[in-house]
Amino acid sequence: MTSADNTTREAKSNEVVSTGDIISTTAGSEVLVRFKDNSTMIVRSDSKVKISQFRFEKKATDTVNTNLMSGTLRAVSGQIAKATPQNV
Repeated sequence: MTSADNTTREAKSNEVVSTGDIISTTAGSEVLVRFKDNSTMIVRSDSKVKISQFRFEKKATDTVNTNLMSGTLRAVSGQIAKATPQNV
């Protein structure tokens, strides 16, 4: 995982993912990300995704925006998509 400040670290169970983080996987690995709004994202093998924006305050301004830079992912929407689908 690469932070917005370009610090690289290995992802660990229950680690906090922040806006600006880039999640990268290698061959044979996957990462499950569970967001505060109960949405989930599985970053598949040999993939890279950036968490461009995430805000969840149970308001109309809540938003989530990810950028799949390479590879594949699977996502299941959560409370933000149910309440304000235009913000996803």
